[in-house]
Amino acid sequence: MSPKPASSLALDLACQDIFSRIQAESSAFAVTEEDASDQSDPSGNLRHALAIEKAISETIERLTQQLHDDAVKLLRRHNSLLPIQRLPPEIGSTIIFHELDGFSKHNRLHRVIQLSSVSCWWRAIILDTPTMWNIIHSTDGKHLVPLALERSRDAPLTIAQHGGGKLRDLWHNYLSSMGEEDFLDLVEPHILRWRDAEFNYAREGPIVERLSGTGRQLLPDLRRFHLFSSVSSAAEISNLTFTFLGPAERLSDLKLSSIAIATESVIQILMDSPRLEVLELESLIMLNPTAESESDNRGTSGAERAESPINLPHLTSISLRSLPSRMMVPLLSSISATGLRDITIEHDTKFQSDVIEEPSRLQAGPFTVYTSRLIQHSTAWLSVLLDSSGITLSNYTETQCRYEIQLKGGHSTLLRWLRHRCIPQLTKVCNIHLEFGANFDGDGADDVLTENLIRLAKVKSLRLRSHSEAWRWVWLLSLPEAMPTSALNSWLWPSLTELTLDGRTINEVATLSMVLGRYGHCGSAGTEVSRPCRLHDLKVVDGEDRWRSEVVQRIRGIIGAENFKFCTEE
Repeated sequence: MSPKPASSLALDLACQDIFSRIQAESSAFAVTEEDASDQSDPSGNLRHALAIEKAISETIERLTQQLHDDAVKLLRRHNSLLPIQRLPPEIGSTIIFHELDGFSKHNRLHRVIQLSSVSCWWRAIILDTPTMWNIIHSTDGKHLVPLALERSRDAPLTIAQHGGGKLRDLWHNYLSSMGEEDFLDLVEPHILRWRDAEFNYAREGPIVERLSGTGRQLLPDLRRFHLFSSVSSAAEISNLTFTFLGPAERLSDLKLSSIAIATESVIQILMDSPRLEVLELESLIMLNPTAESESDNRGTSGAERAESPINLPHLTSISLRSLPSRMMVPLLSSISATGLRDITIEHDTKFQSDVIEEPSRLQAGPFTVYTSRLIQHSTAWLSVLLDSSGITLSNYTETQCRYEIQLKGGHSTLLRWLRHRCIPQLTKVCNIHLEFGANFDGDGADDVLTENLIRLAKVKSLRLRSHSEAWRWVWLLSLPEAMPTSALNSWLWPSLTELTLDGRTINEVATLSMVLGRYGHCGSAGTEVSRPCRLHDLKVVDGEDRWRSEVVQRIRGIIGAENFKFCTEE
């Protein structure tokens, strides 16, 4: 049985003790040059002793160095007997990878260098594992990027280049990040090894030209490609439009933002990427947008312009934000994805070509058809949120497919489109959750807006957040002739069963008046009164400390104690 090895601390203390003793003994017999040059030594004995002392010192230094080397070998031998050193290299690399998981891309290579200095065993593992060197960031610098490219060998690369963007990042990027073209000079020759590529450049021009695919070469390993720019309009960019590097059959994540690209190029990318799972397009810029006539844009749908549908069976998430209408409409018309779970669309009708059709148009356009189909197949509830910028259509209840369509523009135009164009396309009844956002400007509401709101059918849930005209809608709910029709008892939103009020805006007296007017009275004998649906859920946000208890008890008595509760802001 082999003896138990001493601890590393005991070996260090023993070595230090031996070295200190050697130095003390050698200094006790030292002879100075002043003693050797003394005139009282005509025979030269002192000079001879000095020569002997020098030889002894050299011998001691040589022996000390040898002892030091032996001590290092002993420490290495001691470390080799530790249990961790007997682990297979595969397990050792797993341990190191676990340590690297907590570091972001721009610190990873520096951490790899540090870990390689822990021990010879760790260094051998790190040097022999190419995948520890395959995550490269532009902030790693000119000295580490070439080294990582060499030591990664044939491993797929994850590269990231951040060249600017927000002003607060410019100084940091100037100090730590490589130049955009310098970084591309190093990583571009390894383009066939790119697996994840992310580029965020501050200036437009040569970078787009370098990243655009001219030879349409096949990219076998590319799984993720993100390209962002800090430019915001066509006036800030050159006349170069981006074309993708080449077909990438394994591409699963594509994000493009604030770059100039043609609609045909986007469609070509999607057709070449059948395994795409995540698609995000934001603020893309079309150069020479007047190439297509306005009449062609309004008279010809995107589905007619698209030659064939784009089948993306693996697509689960799609986000289209602030795209030109000439790009968004063809994409919505041609993409066929049965597995979508997350859909986000944002469109500004004020600054982009309008996709909202007028009610007088005989046939619904592609955007209306797509929106109606999305509402139809996702849930039986539609949430309509009014805020300062426009309206947002989304799920009200949890479903397998979450969607959010944010339309910016005039409320009257958008609600008229929703009421006359979108909802009539539905083939089944859809309940509506109507919500007035906290920043909705009720003072600017015109008659057209009010008319379209009160005529929304199947409003079963209503939330009035804190805004100046919330009291007006509570008052309208209490009137039996609120609807401008000739029929008696024309209640506003008779299907309403859920109501959420803000206790800071609506007081208990106004709420009691609404409850009494809507649910508290019965018709006289011989008179048929058409009553609205009773409230199943009345919530008051931040009103428990403001509302008088006796009034609250009266409200509970009318609608039922179990149907009334106070709650806090979500």
